[in-house]
Amino acid sequence: AKADDRLYRVGAALEAARSVDEIKERYGELLSDICYRIENPALFDPVVPATNALTTALIRWESRRPDLAAAEIGTLAAEVRVAFETAQANAEAVGMTHIPSASRPPAERALKAARLARSTRSPAEREAALRQVSGILADLALYYLPNPTEATLMVEGRRILALPGRIETAGEES
Repeated sequence: AKADDRLYRVGAALEAARSVDEIKERYGELLSDICYRIENPALFDPVVPATNALTTALIRWESRRPDLAAAEIGTLAAEVRVAFETAQANAEAVGMTHIPSASRPPAERALKAARLARSTRSPAEREAALRQVSGILADLALYYLPNPTEATLMVEGRRILALPGRIETAGEES
């Protein structure tokens, strides 16, 4: 019975780790989606309490997990999941209203240009739209929105930032 209990705890700890890896992967996908970043910027602004809680939970996961018992790993993984779901729901509820009101009209133009850059098959049209997005984002200079270099990587479908626990460099294709 003790062996079965130990196997159950180890299995639960592995499942918890898999769950957090899925959350980090999903966050990375959202982080690399230029339209999502512009439409829901609060998910990427650590000043927002829900986003700060997510960042804190991920840091705790990375730093404390090796020292925890199997049961504690499950609890910490649940904290990460709840923090991610809360931060994402908050960001989607707030939407672009997180952006200062004077910056919203240009951000909306950047979003339209980003959608065009992602969807067009014409290289010239994509390049023109990407120049427009990059120029607007550079002018806005909001730390939680993509910068021009990140915008280019995103339109090309590449990851723009390695997440904690990932062995991947910035700009590496996914």
